[in-house]
Amino acid sequence: FVIAAMEGDRVAAITPWYGAPLGDDAPDMSGLTAAVRGHFAADDGFFAADAVRVFETKLKDMGKNVSFVFHEGTGHAFGNEENGLGTYDADAKAAAWSDSIAFLKSQLSA
Repeated sequence: FVIAAMEGDRVAAITPWYGAPLGDDAPDMSGLTAAVRGHFAADDGFFAADAVRVFETKLKDMGKNVSFVFHEGTGHAFGNEENGLGTYDADAKAAAWSDSIAFLKSQLSA
């Protein structure tokens, strides 16, 4: 998010997973021009889904092209096969990965 906002038109699309710049210390997102498809855990102890939904609404209210997917029954780092947090979910990872690739192809095809 931060690099895309800082680089403006140099970044066409992003697919962040898990984290988002939240709260009063969040950076200025006004320079974000990239299309965004984010993938987030519904039960994330680090980035609460409600706070991420507020962030999504804020971006949409700014006219940004964003769409966030919340994977039910998952926790932070659901796609990490090393499973350090005990939250790995192969099905959610596969769905997020497939969707991310399709989204990037749809946004970056010239």
